[in-house]
Amino acid sequence: MGYQVIDRRPGNVTRQTFGIATAVHFFSALCFVAMVAAELEGCDAGDGAVLALLLAMAVDLTLTAVVVATMYRRTAEHRPLLLGWAAGLIPALLGLVAAAVYIGGLGSGCPV
Repeated sequence: MGYQVIDRRPGNVTRQTFGIATAVHFFSALCFVAMVAAELEGCDAGDGAVLALLLAMAVDLTLTAVVVATMYRRTAEHRPLLLGWAAGLIPALLGLVAAAVYIGGLGSGCPV
């Protein structure tokens, strides 16, 4: 009897993977906020924010790939697992749109 990571019932698998997906995307959002607060260097006011967004997206994609691959191997029910992760993309896309609107609202040009 090995360690059971997730409940094997399809409804519970979907809920649990949605929660894990949301946590991964929230961590990436925190990375974005921290990097924007650090004011990464760039001539244009939005350069640092764009870099922060790209780095946060790289963190999100890397964590998602690792966690999904690990969970995919540990559960026999693949459809509910992928459904939970797909549902977790909805808040992530809303966060991405919010970040893009924020970056679009920043002034352009180098300060003199």
